[in-house]
Amino acid sequence: MSLIIFMVTLIAYTEGQSLYNDIENDISFYTTQACYKECYEKEEILQFQLKCENKTGKYQAGNVTDTQYCFIRSSLTWDDGKTKCQLFNSYLLEINSEAEQNWLMEEISEDRWWIGAREDTDNEVWVWDHSGDELVFQNWDTVGSQPSGGTAEDCALSDEGLWHDYPCDSRYNIICERGK
Repeated sequence: MSLIIFMVTLIAYTEGQSLYNDIENDISFYTTQACYKECYEKEEILQFQLKCENKTGKYQAGNVTDTQYCFIRSSLTWDDGKTKCQLFNSYLLEINSEAEQNWLMEEISEDRWWIGAREDTDNEVWVWDHSGDELVFQNWDTVGSQPSGGTAEDCALSDEGLWHDYPCDSRYNIICERGK
C-alpha cells in the first residue's frame, strides 16, 4: 500500500500537483459513493427494526411489498399512533392491494389495528394520510355498512381484517410501515 502511495505521489510530483488532487478526490468520491445509498438504506431498515422492537413491537419485512412493518400492541389514539410511527421514520399502514391485505391478515387476523386512512371531510373521500392518495384498494366491512360514521368517525381501523371508520380519539393497536 505504501508503495502505491509513493508512486502516486511521485507521479503527482512529476505531472503536477493538480493530478494528485484529482486522483485523491476520485478515490474519496468512489469509495463513499459506492456504498452510500445501499449502506444508508440498510442502516435505515435496521434502525426501524431496533426502534420497533425496543417499543415491544413485532418487526416484519413484507413479502408482498418492499416494505417493513412494525406491529405495536398498545392503546393509542389515531393521532398518537401517527406520531409514534413518525418517530420511527415511518407512517401508519397504507394497504394498497388485495395481496398486501391478505398477507397482513395472516399477521393480524384478530384485534383492532389503526391503519393510515383518514376521511378528507372537505371532499368527502377517504385518503391515505401519508401519501395523500385516495384509497384505490378498499376492504370496508360491507355487512356493517362501512364507512358509516359521517363526520364523527374520520379514522380507519382494521377489525379482524375488515375496515371500519371510528372516532380518531378511540384507542387501538397500531401498524407502522416503512419503505414505499
